[in-house]
Amino acid sequence: MKNIRLSHLIGVALSVILLLFIGMVTLSISNFSNLNESRKASEYESDMLQQLTEGVSQLRYSRGMISRADASLRRGDKVAFERDYQFANDALHTYEQKIEVYLGRAQRSAEAATLDEAMMQTFNEYVENVINQGLLAARSGDENLMTKVSESENAINKRAEVAFIKVMDYRNRMVQERNDHVNSQINHALFITISALVLAAIIVGLIYFIFRRSVLSPLLRARQHFERIAEGNLAAPIEDMGKNEIGALFHTLKNMQEELKVIVARVRDGGLVILDGAREIARGNTDLSSRTEQQAAALEETASSIEEFTSTVRQNASNADRAREITREASCITERGGKEMQDVVSSMKEISATANEIFSIIELIDGIAFQTNILALNASVEAARAGEHGRGFAVVAGEVRSLANRSANASGEIKGLIESVSKRIHQGSDVATHAGKTIQDAVVRIREADQFVDEIATASIEQRQGIEQINTAITEMDAVTQQNAALVEESAASATSLEGQSNNLVALVERFNVGSQSSRHHSSVPTAGTSSTRAQPTNTRKERTVSTSSRPDASQSDDWETF
Repeated sequence: MKNIRLSHLIGVALSVILLLFIGMVTLSISNFSNLNESRKASEYESDMLQQLTEGVSQLRYSRGMISRADASLRRGDKVAFERDYQFANDALHTYEQKIEVYLGRAQRSAEAATLDEAMMQTFNEYVENVINQGLLAARSGDENLMTKVSESENAINKRAEVAFIKVMDYRNRMVQERNDHVNSQINHALFITISALVLAAIIVGLIYFIFRRSVLSPLLRARQHFERIAEGNLAAPIEDMGKNEIGALFHTLKNMQEELKVIVARVRDGGLVILDGAREIARGNTDLSSRTEQQAAALEETASSIEEFTSTVRQNASNADRAREITREASCITERGGKEMQDVVSSMKEISATANEIFSIIELIDGIAFQTNILALNASVEAARAGEHGRGFAVVAGEVRSLANRSANASGEIKGLIESVSKRIHQGSDVATHAGKTIQDAVVRIREADQFVDEIATASIEQRQGIEQINTAITEMDAVTQQNAALVEESAASATSLEGQSNNLVALVERFNVGSQSSRHHSSVPTAGTSSTRAQPTNTRKERTVSTSSRPDASQSDDWETF
């Protein structure tokens, strides 16, 4: 049974049940068809019997109406007579219709035909001798005929009644036989149905037994295996259940259990690795949070220093602008001094030219004095030659000569002074020229200094703008650092939560019993120990900060930077 496929077994069971169902339905249809035919026949016979009884009733009613019509006629009530007479005729016609329907029925037996024939003879005799004669007597008012009809009516009525009773007895017997046949069919159908139900119950019980043994019991054992797996027991052996679908299910369950063993072992080892990593992350995040806070404090101090430096640079830029204005004013003043020095040099040159002219005039006077002296000397010689006559002329010539000498001396002194003045004028002119060149050089230098000061002022403005941008960037860095500090704190909290979840995961995985692999047990560190370990980096953080400041090498930094 273990190697029979469930699909085949279920197909056979469903086929048997289907055959049983078809057989039961066929028998039911056949029985119901027979019962329906019997029911229709019984209804038809009942209807025919009803037609007969109604016809007899109409015949008797017609006889009663004839008697009433006769009585009405005797009373002289013609209206009542006509009415009762018409009722009698109508009842007679109705009788004839009912009897015609009754006699026209199908499937009459020989006995029924004989009885019907005998009954109809008595009925016809009754109609002819009683009804028709009664109608004739009532219409004609013949009392003798009516009396004769009444006298013959009893004998004919008795014969008709006997024949009618025989027919009714036969009809009742036929109805009873048909009812007995119907009851027999019902009992037969009931027996067959009960037998089929018993057989179906036996087959269903057998099928249930087979399914219980082949399907339900293995499924119950599979449920027990699933419950053990749900409880964490992965070491219970799973038996072989054959090569059918149930066997494939148990084989798959066994493979699932083996895979779960491997997965649980890997999850447990991974959980321990995650737990260790979470602890390291928590410690690193705590240390990083402290360092981030220190960095934020340092950035605040840097921002404050840069703010002060920005104020100083702004002041320097303002001083540079003032120096540039002063340099421009000095450049203008120096340019005006250069122009005035050029005017002085021009004036000195004009004075030097005038002095040269005076010197030429003095030389001319000196020449005149020298010639006058020569003339006076010649006059003295001539006066000496003249003697007494020339004595006065000699005195005049002496005076003239004396005047010429004094003029020559004065012109010599003036010449010396003029030469001295001319030398000084030349020296002053040279000095003025040199001073003008110096002033021009100073103007050039002042212009260069003005350009440098202008460049310094421009650089100071740019430096001020750059410092302001740096200050803004430092402020933003401070805000980002504050956010990073908050994120690091959140990360530290998440790492702590991850550590707790890892502990829970390891504890949850430890529920599973994986057999020989359960010896690979790792003890988890309690939460209190974790919190005490996490509290240690607070003291070491300051030492790391000091060592970092004394050793700026990036290769000597702590692990949190790499993290």
